[in-house]
Amino acid sequence: MSKRALVKEYAQKHRYFTLEEVVKVSRISNQLAKNYLQELKQSGIIFSAGRGVYSFVKEEFQPQEKSRVAEIRQLLKKQYPDLDFLVWNTLYFQPYYHHQQTHNITFVEVEADAIRPVADRISRDYRFVMVEKASRVAPKDFDITCDPIVVRLLVKDSP
Repeated sequence: MSKRALVKEYAQKHRYFTLEEVVKVSRISNQLAKNYLQELKQSGIIFSAGRGVYSFVKEEFQPQEKSRVAEIRQLLKKQYPDLDFLVWNTLYFQPYYHHQQTHNITFVEVEADAIRPVADRISRDYRFVMVEKASRVAPKDFDITCDPIVVRLLVKDSP
């Protein structure tokens, strides 16, 4: 079997895979593996799943908009039209859980100098709004049963 065919077969057998996995299995150079994967992407056999991960799954994850997220998004667009922000909720992942999610967290990610003003503005309309601290331990007053809103730093750069 040719190396090209081996890469194609590997891609079709694995839902998600990385460039490194292809290189290891096929025993070809990094550049040749990139070339083969690029050919497979151009022919529509595989798709980029982001940051060096590939997949043969064509559908992209499309989260269902939750009303609380939409309300907060509208509030921030109106109050801070030039602010870069992201609003999302852990309920987006509920279809992929093996259990029923009873409580959730809404995250509002904003630029560093807007964290406090945004948290203050949201707390006028919602209860249990908190600013995320740079700690691995949750604050003592954090209670997931209250469905909190966590305002935190928006990461704009690649890790």
